[in-house]
Amino acid sequence: MILLHLRNLQNGLIGNAWKGAGDEIHVPRVAGTICLVGYGVLLVVASIVVGVDSVQIDGKREVGFIAAPNWSITALAIWPVLFYVLRVLVDGADLVFGELDRSPMAWLAGAAPRGTIAATWARHKRLLRRLTVVVLFAALVLSFVEWWGYSGKTLLRGATPNEGELDWSSIRAGYFWFDNVTQAIFTLFAFLYQGVAIALMATFAATTILISRTMGLHASGIERPSLLIDIESNDPSNRVGFERFVMIIDYMISFIALAFVNFFLTRIQNAYLRSDAASLFDFLSRDLRPRSNDSLNDLFQSGLLDFSSVAVSVGAVIALFQCFFFFNATLRHSAMQARNRSDHELIRGAPAAKALKVGLDRDKVRERLRGANVWPLGYSDLVPTLSFLAICLVSIIFYRIGVYLVFLWIIGWIVARTAASLIKGRS
Repeated sequence: MILLHLRNLQNGLIGNAWKGAGDEIHVPRVAGTICLVGYGVLLVVASIVVGVDSVQIDGKREVGFIAAPNWSITALAIWPVLFYVLRVLVDGADLVFGELDRSPMAWLAGAAPRGTIAATWARHKRLLRRLTVVVLFAALVLSFVEWWGYSGKTLLRGATPNEGELDWSSIRAGYFWFDNVTQAIFTLFAFLYQGVAIALMATFAATTILISRTMGLHASGIERPSLLIDIESNDPSNRVGFERFVMIIDYMISFIALAFVNFFLTRIQNAYLRSDAASLFDFLSRDLRPRSNDSLNDLFQSGLLDFSSVAVSVGAVIALFQCFFFFNATLRHSAMQARNRSDHELIRGAPAAKALKVGLDRDKVRERLRGANVWPLGYSDLVPTLSFLAICLVSIIFYRIGVYLVFLWIIGWIVARTAASLIKGRS
């Protein structure tokens, strides 16, 4: 009997801990972004103090922390912005679901305390916070294991790193054991920051799925209120209220684009480490030199291929896009269900009286239903989105094409800005 009580007490404590895990976590987007930028700055400063800001192999090849764009640039800019976009995405979902509750799309709302779309999203957001805690812990453990395999074992035990992994994290920058321990501590904090970035991407996938589930539950009628179209919407594309989700779609595209930049910088750095170039600039300048027609095929060679990093990068990009397409497919299905339900409720059901109050008769409602745009990929055009996915995958596998695209994009942006300034000045 005593053992039974102890077991129940243990289960209760664990259950309450899980129930409360993450419920009180709320990191403001600005403060969180500033903290991550500050962490990146501290890493750069610490690399100078430790002596790994500039590390050379045989006095010829630069493999220091600051010269590695997949560490310095991402730590200072990419990862903090990823956090900011993710937080804005969650805040955007709060705003959108709140607006849906105040619009004609929620005219079927019940009187129950949970009979709102925002309340359903709030329950899912509590689950998201708990998942974030679990994902962050798992990502930090994974980063620690990676650190020990690539850096800790080399610096603390003298293990020999692989030739393609010789960089600031595995080459001893000092001569004494204290220098090695200090460098190992620095590399550990750098790898743990990488774990935070991994957690951000996994949390993005969970956020996308939970937003889609919230929308799908109300579109299918499982949760109250069941969604209707917004007959008061003045959207020129006649998206009947679902244009509110364009903001969320924009944040998703921004997050995926930033994640691609992160993976592309990692691909470039890993290719450089497997080359004989003296510096990353020298490595990239070789690919930017004018090429003859006979050597254009070199652009499609995946030379210096680091299979593991390429596989992870390609898989991650595809996974992020799958989440994006899943959201769009759910949005389309929700719009269709809302339109079909509105055909009954707004013409013959109780909400029809509310439609009359806002000045819409049945003929206008039927016209709005017939012209409703329920293809959400039209909000983010399908062809450009698929083209962007193809460019991301090709650029990661055949990094030379990615280098050219980035270079041409910069030149095109400069030319466009200059032309716009000239035209504005003459006018």
